[in-house]
Amino acid sequence: MKQHELSLWCPLCGQSRLWGGTDLLPDGRMELLVTCPSCMPTQEAPVMHLLIPPSDEPVETLMMKGFSDNEFWRNLKAKGGQCPLCGTTLEFAFDRFDDALQPGVIQRRIGWWCPQCNTGVDFALSGYCMGFKEVQDFWQRYGRLQALGDKETSFQGRHACEVRFGSQQAVLTVYVDYDTLELLGIEETTSR
Repeated sequence: MKQHELSLWCPLCGQSRLWGGTDLLPDGRMELLVTCPSCMPTQEAPVMHLLIPPSDEPVETLMMKGFSDNEFWRNLKAKGGQCPLCGTTLEFAFDRFDDALQPGVIQRRIGWWCPQCNTGVDFALSGYCMGFKEVQDFWQRYGRLQALGDKETSFQGRHACEVRFGSQQAVLTVYVDYDTLELLGIEETTSR
């Protein structure tokens, strides 16, 4: 797959612009692959890897759409779901990566796993939060965004996770309900 440099910076390390590309597969689907030359340079460990319907849209647009399936995750956490390949009931995961992605940065993992066909998807909770329009707008406005980690907290009397993103000019704090993943609030503070 041929990749090209994107306009967006890596949200994990904040050190390099992302590289991305698409390929049309023999079965008619399109493969979208986004990597970071600094922290996730290989196809085996990409920032994003999706199989999607064919599209002429730019890689950045497809990537933002890939982050935007938050309703799927909320429903899966609340009600469970079936594997898209074999129909087996999925196992849902919501736990800690600790500092596996970034040394010293605590992140929670959200994902699903099929015990029957041994497939699954998981990513940092910050990736889930990137599905919110406000986070995408912040990323496009400031360009160089980095996930700063998350922590368990309370927000407006509810058990929540606080997920922080930073740029050189501002910090965006996202609060999601710990049990439902519902967006509770967003705060932006600018650097002085």
